[in-house]
Amino acid sequence: MERRHFIQNTALTIGALTIGQQKILSAFVEDPWKITMLRNDVGIFEERGGTIAFLLNKKGIAVVDSQFPDQSNHLIAELKKNRRSLLRC
Repeated sequence: MERRHFIQNTALTIGALTIGQQKILSAFVEDPWKITMLRNDVGIFEERGGTIAFLLNKKGIAVVDSQFPDQSNHLIAELKKNRRSLLRC
């Protein structure tokens, strides 16, 4: 019985350390993208593969030079989520 408890406690400890390490390290990881507003309604979105320009106003969103489809979808989702904070109108 002693060996069984040792193995069980060791497995639980390793699992807890693995989960704890992931949560601690995730606090130091920055977002993989960056949105920079150049003017009130024109900005750039930087992520893997390059930069995408965009126009964001009350009428809608226009995206220019989208090289990767998944990157442009990520940009549009971020713009929709943060539209009010990015618009200074």
